[in-house]
This record gives sequence, structure tokens and C-alpha cells, in this order.
Amino acid sequence: MKTVNAAKKKGLGLGLIGFSFLFLANPNVNIIDVLPDFIGYWLLCLALCRLADLNESIGEAIASFRKMILIDAGKWLALFWVFGLSVTTERNSSLLLWTFVFAVLEWIILIPAYAKLFAGITEVGYFYPNTAIFGKEQNNHKKSPTDKIRNFTIFFVLFKSALCVLPEFADLSNSSYDESSAFLNIYRYIGTMRMLAFIPVLVIGVVWCVRAQRYFSSLRKDEPLMACLLEKYETQVVPKVGLFIRRNFRIAYILLILALVFTIDLRVDYQNIIPDVFAAILFFFVFAFLQKNTAMRKGSQFGIAGLYLLTTVASSAAEHLFFAEYYYGAIIKSEEAWLSYAILLICDIVKSVAFLLLLGRLLHALYAVIREHTGYVSGRENRDASEEQMISVLQKELRSSLIVAYITAIFYALSDLAFDLLAPNVGFMNLINLGFAVVCISFFIKAVSAIQHAVDTKYMLD
Repeated sequence: MKTVNAAKKKGLGLGLIGFSFLFLANPNVNIIDVLPDFIGYWLLCLALCRLADLNESIGEAIASFRKMILIDAGKWLALFWVFGLSVTTERNSSLLLWTFVFAVLEWIILIPAYAKLFAGITEVGYFYPNTAIFGKEQNNHKKSPTDKIRNFTIFFVLFKSALCVLPEFADLSNSSYDESSAFLNIYRYIGTMRMLAFIPVLVIGVVWCVRAQRYFSSLRKDEPLMACLLEKYETQVVPKVGLFIRRNFRIAYILLILALVFTIDLRVDYQNIIPDVFAAILFFFVFAFLQKNTAMRKGSQFGIAGLYLLTTVASSAAEHLFFAEYYYGAIIKSEEAWLSYAILLICDIVKSVAFLLLLGRLLHALYAVIREHTGYVSGRENRDASEEQMISVLQKELRSSLIVAYITAIFYALSDLAFDLLAPNVGFMNLINLGFAVVCISFFIKAVSAIQHAVDTKYMLD
């Protein structure tokens, strides 16, 4: 009875699925997504990771959802590209192109991913007693609850992506250059068309969210099923310490890349429309997962992350106050404008310093990971001098790659300040800043990927 109650209370982490549906059910307008889907995919991966340890098909589904995290995060970079175009017609065509590309990618990856997910749940149902997977009255002539929610989920993926991209095809009729043409330009109704596509997706999304939440809630409340799964999990999975170390670092790695992506300034009329506040929040989670399996001092990294969060809020507020009243040309005309601009510069300088301090603390945390979880040969307790030398060389290379990445971050931070100083006179500073951002993120991906490979190698037998 104790095991049953524990299973019911813990639910193998499935409670997070409800939160993921809130992000996945909302409609998109072309590539604009108010509640980012990649957060939903990340929460979905977290919710299903324990079930994935017990079933290979669910593990394959999670691998696809991880790809969707990166793909959906790419929409933010596409937004930067689209709104960075100065010609309106090119911007409209780019919206159509990117919306179509992301819709096709969602169909290619998501449909097989959901099919594998529910196939894995069905496989679990064959091995353990349950009433939620096949229904209380298991009838071969009727579709099970799992089949029904699988079909509805695949339909919703198709429907959401299709209605997201269809209104954008109106750009193909955008022939305003020829007013005498008899060809109907329906792009003038693009706002109405987007709304007509948005509303049905919202309605069906709410229905899907409720039904999916009800289905997974029934799984959590299926006491015989949860008791058997939890017992197997505790006896076969929990003893594999290396598995959880690898998982925590992998999650931290993904969150780190997302945090760095969110530091990119997507500027429209010189204003950043994606505040760095989101990046600061993600860094809290990065440190939370890194400290789970390292001997690093607890708390100090969160203090620096909190400092960076405060500076991002102050910087966003200063930027908003300046551009709400003035423009760059007013700096030399008005003392009030100059004062507001000076406050903006000071806030950005402090934010850049806090960003570099934060990355310095991040390097300290990653050094702890390198020191404690890389370089050891699995299954061997004693190492000779040559092995110690090889381990030392490996760890030195991993630390060196992090130092190089940090140096690129310094130039990235300086390019942010250079934009504030030179943007009124140098029009391409935005592209220079973006270039340094791409270089910085690329070097961090390379460095942390090497660390992840070393961690995986050490614990590959778990």
C-alpha cells in the first residue's frame, strides 16, 4: 500500500505534462509565438524522462522532442532576420518562407515523435496491469483511450501548422506595384485571414489540451500501473547514478544554449523586443542542474544570476524610457535626452559586466564538472601514470575550449556597448553585434558539447 501511495503521489514526473500542454496548445501567427513551444517541448522531455528509462520507444520520442526544442528556438533567430529587412515586400516574403519551412519541419519530426510516444505507452500497457491505457473495458473492436488521444494529437499538429502557414500564402497575390491589374490582391486582408486561422486553432488547441491532460491524469491515477512502474524504476533505474549525472548535464547544456540565444538583441527601430530577462531566468535553471552533481559552493552562483537579472530589468526599462520620449538624433539637441541616453549607457555597461561575471561563474561550475565527471575509464578503480597523464591532457583541453568561448563572450559584450555608442552613425552595427553573438554561441556549443561527450563516455555503461 505504501508503494501504491508513493506511486500515486510521485506519478513518475507526469505532472509536468500539464504545464507543457499550455505552451504547445496555443496558436502561432506565422513564426510569432507568444507562449514559446520550445518551453513546452522541454517540459515534455522532463515529464517523460522517467518513462523513457523504462521504454525505448518513449526514449526515441524524447530525442525528437529535443530536436524540436532547437528548431522552435530557431524561430527567434528567423524573427531577427525577418524584422531586420528594411524592404516591406521582402519582409512579407521572408515570413511566408520561414513559416512554411518551420511548418514542414514540425510535420516531419513531430508526427513520428507523437506516434512513438503513444506506441511506447501502449507497449507499457501490455506488460503491466492498467485501466487507463486500454480503457476499463478492453474491447478489440473499439479504439483505446491511447489510440484516440494519439489520433487527436497528430490531427492537432497538422491543423495548427497548416493554419499557421496558409494565411501567409496571400503574399503571392501581393501585386500592389500594378494597380491596373485585374488580379485580386488578397494580402490587404492578411490581418483578417490570420485572425480567422487563429481562432479555430485556439479552440481546438484548448480541446486538445483538456483531453490530453485528462488522459495523462488518468495514467497518474492508475494505482496498479504506477505502483508497478515505480517499483521497476526504483530497482532498475535509480541505482544507475551515472545516468542521472548525464541527464542533468544534458539539460543544463540545452538550457545554457537557449539562455545564450535569448541574449541576442532582436531590435526593431533600435529597440530590443526580446528582453535579456528571459536569458537571466534560464541561467538560474542552468546553475540548478549543474550543482546537483558537483561539489561547487551552493548559492553564490544564484546571487550573480540574480544580479544579472536585475541589470537586465534596469537596462530594458532605461531603453524603453529613452525611446518612448527621444531618438538618437535628439541627444545633441536636448539635455534631457542626453541624460536619458547616459542612463541607458550606464545600465548597459553594468549589464555587460554582470553578464561577464555570470559567465565567469558558469566557467567555474563547468570546471567542477570537468574535474569530477570526465576523464575516468568506466569500470576501473586504479589508473597508472600514463592514464593520469591522458586524463590531465583531456581536462586541460576542455578547460581551454571554455576559456576561448569566454573570450568571444567578452567581444560579444563589447559589441553590445558599441551598438549603443555607434548605432546613430554606423548603420551596420546591428549586424556586427549579431555576428559576435553567433561566434560566441558557436564556441560555447563546441566547448560544452565536448564536455558532454566526455561525461557520456565516463558513464556510458549506466
